[in-house]
Amino acid sequence: MTAPTTTASRRRIRLLGLLTALTGFVSVVAVVVLTLTGHDTAAAVVGAIGAGAGTTGTVRVSVHIRR
Repeated sequence: MTAPTTTASRRRIRLLGLLTALTGFVSVVAVVVLTLTGHDTAAAVVGAIGAGAGTTGTVRVSVHIRR
């Protein structure tokens, strides 16, 4: 059995989700602004960085079922 999740752990999980969503949002806004101002290469770089940050910031859950 595992110990129940504490309030502090729940806050950290919510904070991680918030930071991941915020990173994605900021990168989308930056890509749009850079594209509109004619900086296509910089927009591609910012998009790649934002996608990478979003991918590594996600929480992965694995469930192993024993029979």
